[in-house]
Amino acid sequence: MTIEPPVRIENRTQLIYLLSQAAELEHGISCCYLFAGFSMKQGANEGVTEGQLATIQRWKATVMQVAVQEMLHLALVNNMLTAIGGSPHIRRPNLPTSPSMYPASFELDLRPFSQQTLANFIFLERPEGSNAQPGRSSGASGARPPVLRARDIFFDQPEYETVGHLYRGIEDGFRYLAEKLGEARLFVASAESQLAEYSRLPGLIAVTSVATAVEAIERIVEQGEGARGENPEGHYARFVAIDREYADVRRREPAFEPGRPVVTNPYTHVPADLHNPAKLSIVDDR
Repeated sequence: MTIEPPVRIENRTQLIYLLSQAAELEHGISCCYLFAGFSMKQGANEGVTEGQLATIQRWKATVMQVAVQEMLHLALVNNMLTAIGGSPHIRRPNLPTSPSMYPASFELDLRPFSQQTLANFIFLERPEGSNAQPGRSSGASGARPPVLRARDIFFDQPEYETVGHLYRGIEDGFRYLAEKLGEARLFVASAESQLAEYSRLPGLIAVTSVATAVEAIERIVEQGEGARGENPEGHYARFVAIDREYADVRRREPAFEPGRPVVTNPYTHVPADLHNPAKLSIVDDR
């Protein structure tokens, strides 16, 4: 297992930038999970048996619960942003994301639930240093055009391979800047200005110090990759468990299809910056 060197953060602007990218990723990943969850069959009249339907409903409950936890992660990231003087970041790029939007490991698109989609989710949630491979053959592990968005903020382009890798860099940034500036100068917003005061999302906390920032980051990473895959309730482990059960069912019942024949990446207009328009399903909205 190889652990990549952390993303280096040296000032407040860089930390705000990477937290904004984390917010976009949490938002986009949640949308991917919701799309897959809503694509799953809901009745025995859709070509599945009652037993198969029960399995589908159990898997869907897991996918939707994970999507809600990604919303929690988005809220925690925005509390971290607010804490250091940034603004809540709830914008995200359209899906599928442009190849130049994020590092090569993060290719987000909207797909109906299937074995391939599940493999993509496992790859997104994989622990840092994992040998997991992308479920698609669209180039997620290959070369991509350089990302230019951060060239005026970082001396070197920040690269991260996994969600855990990104948050490890963010945690190091919090620790370094607190030592450099002092906590009182780094954490400039009160708890009352953060979402924790107005939301009932379980696990949502206000960020007012290095300790609470690290607690928020640990909560995100633990729920996602599950502390390098060791937590059976982490997203990575839960998706791996579904994948194994899915493979077992397909061996016994090869015709089993839990997802509806939903279009992939429905779009009314082809994005100009997408390098592979063939990936889109164009929908006539007239």
